[in-house]
Amino acid sequence: MEKNGNKRVRQDVDQDVDPGVAIKCVVEDKGACENEQSPAIVAVCERGQSPLSVADEIEDPSAKRSSSNGDREPKRYKKRKIALMIAYCGAGFQGMQRNPGATTIEGELEKALFQAGAIQDSNVGQPKKVGWMRAARTDKGVSALGQVVSGNFFIDPPGLVERVNSHLPAPIRVLGYKRVTPSFDAKQNCVRRRYEYVLPVYVFDPDLVTACLAEQEANNPGASELDDGAIAALTSSDGAVQSDSTTVDTTAVDVSDTASEQQTRSVSAIALSDVETAPAPRIQNPEEDGNQRATRAAAKEAEKDMEMAEIRKYLMEKSGAKNAFQFGEDCINRLNRVLGRFVGSHSYHNFTPRTKATDPSSLRYIISFEAESKFVVDGVEFVRCSVVGQSFMLHQIRRMVGLAVAVVRGCAPESILETALRRDSEVKVPMAPELGLFLEECYYSSYNSKFGKLHEEVSLVDYTTDVRKFKHEVIYPHIASTEARDLVFASWVQRINDEHFPHFALAREKENLAKAAPK
Repeated sequence: MEKNGNKRVRQDVDQDVDPGVAIKCVVEDKGACENEQSPAIVAVCERGQSPLSVADEIEDPSAKRSSSNGDREPKRYKKRKIALMIAYCGAGFQGMQRNPGATTIEGELEKALFQAGAIQDSNVGQPKKVGWMRAARTDKGVSALGQVVSGNFFIDPPGLVERVNSHLPAPIRVLGYKRVTPSFDAKQNCVRRRYEYVLPVYVFDPDLVTACLAEQEANNPGASELDDGAIAALTSSDGAVQSDSTTVDTTAVDVSDTASEQQTRSVSAIALSDVETAPAPRIQNPEEDGNQRATRAAAKEAEKDMEMAEIRKYLMEKSGAKNAFQFGEDCINRLNRVLGRFVGSHSYHNFTPRTKATDPSSLRYIISFEAESKFVVDGVEFVRCSVVGQSFMLHQIRRMVGLAVAVVRGCAPESILETALRRDSEVKVPMAPELGLFLEECYYSSYNSKFGKLHEEVSLVDYTTDVRKFKHEVIYPHIASTEARDLVFASWVQRINDEHFPHFALAREKENLAKAAPK
């Protein structure tokens, strides 16, 4: 340290800066600095890079240091750029991203970081001030093992992880953190993401039907299956699918159409192109009183209870029976064959809401999608499906799984996969429940290759034991117990039929006609 009149000059190399970048800090006005006023700090990069902002400071009332006049002064800590490794169970939260008025993972994490002293009071609710960024935005009810959040936080005094976890609810845990470069961005530096989807093997059982649906079929034969007459009514002479007053052309969506024609087609296709199509709004009867509405709601609830009772009865009868459904090697191979159809670059406009086929963002690259060996949780067999991609659209993975289940169950032919992934088609596909989905890991291979030798590697390698423990003690038991209680998957597969997804019947009919055509 050199003294030059009223100026103090310090030359140092900041550990957060890229290798070889020297930071020369000139602190002017020594008297102002000693009076605890904001000193003027000039950062100069010798390589001609943009000046770096000097980290903020915060006082630690418990730590004291001596000043020149002998008084004890609060010790100051500096913000550091870090990457937080986080695991959480998504049940009870409205997704990862902060949302005013809703309970979210980010909201709880920010609150805990503030209570732990990692965020200043003036920066709470101001993510840009701390450079907050998440690696992935998980939806409502979706869990994670390897979520990453980057930002500038106060990491001193030691014990940040323990302090933050002490203020977090039990379903959310900070596994640890890594010091990173000032330019690190948890989202932009992530080159690929791995998700895992877990589902009970009985969803592939084609005989898993409830007595409620069987009774409906007895009272209204052909209600859930389309015969030749229904196919004829469903299919117009030009190959369009009709559903009530809406029409969707499944042969092609010509990108050369005029704007007005495309808009007309898009509007008319809303009911079939959006997987999450809500039921038509029911017009309230002004003469219907509260008692009548309550009676109707009670009847609907009783119908649901009866359906769940029949599902439980079927599963109990099949449990341990000789004729029970077996998810064997053939079924796993078929599932992997179906999942493999998603690998590569495809248009996923049919797998996310409110996205047109011509939207460039609908093109996504899937690196791998595989089903692994089955495993048992609380006496129930499950199978895990692992998908790796550069990035994913809203609900994309859940709809990919939903269509794969429909094909493996025999509800739709495999040809529907090719049709759904074409840019010139609009197909309604089922969406699997959020219960089985969780973010497993985010990969930063390019960043680690460039900075890994001088900075800590951003990965889950150091947290393998904690990750495995959280998966087997929190996430898997949560999925199994919720399914046992609510029959989420078993109830969901009851709706995968031609009535809810008319494109399945059309694809099946086209496939049958192709097989019957003379060669």
